[in-house]
Formats: sequence, C-alpha cells, structure tokens
Amino acid sequence: KEEMELRIGQANDCLDRLRTDLGSKAMLYRQNFRTANSTREGTRTKKEIQKVVVRINKHVRSYQRARKAILRLDLNDNIGEKYKEIQPEDLAVSKEVTEENRFGQGVSKMAWFW
Repeated sequence: KEEMELRIGQANDCLDRLRTDLGSKAMLYRQNFRTANSTREGTRTKKEIQKVVVRINKHVRSYQRARKAILRLDLNDNIGEKYKEIQPEDLAVSKEVTEENRFGQGVSKMAWFW
C-alpha cells in the first residue's frame, strides 16, 4: 500500500517535470531557434534544447520505472490503466505551441499526459 502510493507519487512527479520540460523545449524552439539571427545564436539554442532533451529522457526513464512498479503492485485496483506507456511521438513538440496561426490548427492531437 505504501509503496504503491510512493510509486504513484513518483510517476506523477515525473509527468509534471516532463510537461514542464516539453513546454521549455517548445518555447526554446519558438522564441530562440526560429528567430536566431546568426549561426552562433542557433548553435547556442540547439545546445540548450539538447540539455532539455536529456532531462526529458531522464524523466521518461524514471516514469517508466515507476509505471512498471505500479503495474507489478496493482493487483485489482486498475490504477495501472491511468498510467500509460509514453511513446516517442508523445514527446514531439506540438505545432500548436511553436506555430501560432498555422493552417489546420486544432487538428493536432496532444499526448495523453497533458
């Protein structure tokens, strides 16, 4: 019981950090990378984005470990259904954030954890 609560908290914390870092990545793309005036600015932004991607991958790994533990401990509460596996396409930066006023806006589907 206590370990289940711990793992649920761990999974929720990872998802929260993941959402935060995905938002940071989207903003870096939108504000810095797309508006870079020089190669140096673009390179600096790419390095910042790479740091965020490393953090995102770390959060995904931590979440997957917590999820596996939840599924192992979940005997019949079906709590595991709430915590789905994170797919690579879930980590893509949404065009809704990076390109405002684009054609077909609103058609894109957000990842389940938003």
